[in-house]
Amino acid sequence: MSGLVNEAVRQELTKYLTRHNLRRTQERYVMLDAVFSMEGHFTAEEFHGYMEKNVMFHVSKATIYNNLEIFMKANLVSKLQLGPMTMYEKVDVSRSHIHLVCTTCGKTKEVRDKALHELLTAKKVRGFSASYYSVCLYGSCSACVKSGKKQQEKNKD
Repeated sequence: MSGLVNEAVRQELTKYLTRHNLRRTQERYVMLDAVFSMEGHFTAEEFHGYMEKNVMFHVSKATIYNNLEIFMKANLVSKLQLGPMTMYEKVDVSRSHIHLVCTTCGKTKEVRDKALHELLTAKKVRGFSASYYSVCLYGSCSACVKSGKKQQEKNKD
């Protein structure tokens, strides 16, 4: 993450914390930087491990959950239910995307679709101003479909 984007994200958090009379602590900003240095989706437990291993900054799991909640309320992180897993990801309005969630193996893949992007960004809903979107499509990935077909063929014999 570039320093310029990092500073803009930090400023957004500062505005939110100030508006809500919350403390501007070093650990909040370290955690925010860590979230924005991660790629893709992550669980709270994975984030806790990332903080311990890569950032070498110890925080409790309660602190992780509490601050992820603050980051969500500040529109810096989004929370997704991807299959059975609760996942988080940084909000990047320039990277609106679709989540393809395999209900068989649980794998998730992010894709961008130009036609859907144009449709969703052009859609106007009265009384609502959209900032970004996140769409989840549930089904079976090609590997599970392929292995399922092989299993069906074996069952015929």
